[in-house]
Amino acid sequence: MNIGNKLIDIDNLNIDLIDSINPFQGAYEILSKSVNAAMLKTIQDQVATIRSTVTDEEAVLLWENVKAFKREYSVTPSLNANDAYERRLAEVLAYVRNKKAQQMQSQAQ
Repeated sequence: MNIGNKLIDIDNLNIDLIDSINPFQGAYEILSKSVNAAMLKTIQDQVATIRSTVTDEEAVLLWENVKAFKREYSVTPSLNANDAYERRLAEVLAYVRNKKAQQMQSQAQ
């Protein structure tokens, strides 16, 4: 996949895009989830997490800043912001969300 003129190995994206499988059809029918703004944001967060250099220690240090940003501006930090610090906070947020999803997935198994 080519996003923003940078290649991404889509095999490394850990996103479930399958909405449901209909096992009652002759050939299994796979219905994909609709690609809306929320789904694109999820994909963007996954790509940001893969490219990010955020460490556990940095995430812990900046987590309070992410929450303060949300309180002050009433929005979460954006990966598309012009401000480098806001983008870094957004990377930390994506990192934490990804870690939480991984933890929930491992608990479910």
